[in-house]
Amino acid sequence: MTDETRDDESRIDRRKLLRGAGATGASILGLYAFTGTAGARGPPGRGNGSPGRGPDGDGPPGQSCNCDETDGEFIAKYDFECIEEDEDGCVEWGFVLAEGEDVVNIEVVEVKDGDDSEPITVEFEADGYVVQSVCAYGGRDTDTTEDEDGVERFETDLTNPGGQQAAISNLTFCGVVDDEDPECADLEAEYTCTVEEDDQILGTRHLVTNNGDKETEFGWAIIDSPDVFRVDARTVDALGTQVFTSDSSSPIDGVVWWEDDEGCDEILTSYAEFRDARGEDDDLITYIEEETAGIPDEAYVTEIDGYPVTDDNRVICNDE
Repeated sequence: MTDETRDDESRIDRRKLLRGAGATGASILGLYAFTGTAGARGPPGRGNGSPGRGPDGDGPPGQSCNCDETDGEFIAKYDFECIEEDEDGCVEWGFVLAEGEDVVNIEVVEVKDGDDSEPITVEFEADGYVVQSVCAYGGRDTDTTEDEDGVERFETDLTNPGGQQAAISNLTFCGVVDDEDPECADLEAEYTCTVEEDDQILGTRHLVTNNGDKETEFGWAIIDSPDVFRVDARTVDALGTQVFTSDSSSPIDGVVWWEDDEGCDEILTSYAEFRDARGEDDDLITYIEEETAGIPDEAYVTEIDGYPVTDDNRVICNDE
């Protein structure tokens, strides 16, 4: 895919996206992210040239970004463009999808001479893919970084015809489908028995089973008299079990909760999902939201089986 040769004298007056960037030299910016949007094209600017080289490498001389067998399959190509402007010129620059799947999130972390329209270093991740190769085009030059185990950062070394450092006009991503399942802790919890001494209830014992392949710390939230809330109070090994006793006598409702990688949400229930399913008027949700430090939305929860504990189903622990 060809990028127009840019005439410096014809560039629009650009407003800086981030204040305080250095006036000379390559300026490191606080991360600002751009995710390409399929079919969305900004006002004319960088990267809005005529069609060029795509996954088959059929572009003009000087732009040889393509994917071969060692790079994996073609994922996507993104052009760097002005995506928002006002009467003073461009106020936001970003990477816009040109070809392929819109799955790559790109963050510009370094620009040339403090100019937000001149990216030279990027960080990125592709949802569902391992990026093995990235090719950058700019200044009629190309530069490539590759690693079969995965690439997440690219400090480009592009040169324009005058021998000066060039900025990125577009990026081509190649890689393979990421079919590796994340390691997750997958917990179940159940009431086992009531701890009693001299006919006085001292607490309620539970068994936590980890069906996952990752160790985790866990806490719990239980409504009773008194209610009980704990954060990271116990640890359970992968494919192991753990016992905990809560300071409750006749628990009514409760959950065990823990934190894990975001990728585990395909097989687990997040607290946000659990809360939405229960509703804000649910007694357990009200207790967690209003009377405790709270459970993070992205944390995972499992309901404690065997609740409520009553005289009909109570089992007294036999520790002899």
